Amino acid sequence: EVVEPELLSYPLIKVPLGHADALPVKAVASGVRSGLVKAQDGSCWYRLKGCGNHDQGFVVRTTQAGTDAPAWRDVRGSAFLHTALRECFMAQETLLLFEPQGL
Repeated sequence: EVVEPELLSYPLIKVPLGHADALPVKAVASGVRSGLVKAQDGSCWYRLKGCGNHDQGFVVRTTQAGTDAPAWRDVRGSAFLHTALRECFMAQETLLLFEPQGL
């Protein structure tokens, strides 16, 4: 049975190093919209998806209208259901490939 740490029971967002809202545990950015948080007991790391765009929070990007398309906006830094499901699927597929190899 997997027990979810209390730390992961609420939304988290990346902040600059030394920020007043920084977590009391080791955490690092691992991509533009991803982060890693070390379990409080030090036993493992958790990969978080959609926890802010760099350390800017959630940014609304607006594009210019083109000749064939109107201007549009999107949210940068968040995970959406379709991308989260794809991430889970690909992680499972990777596990199925590597687990028999002992990796």
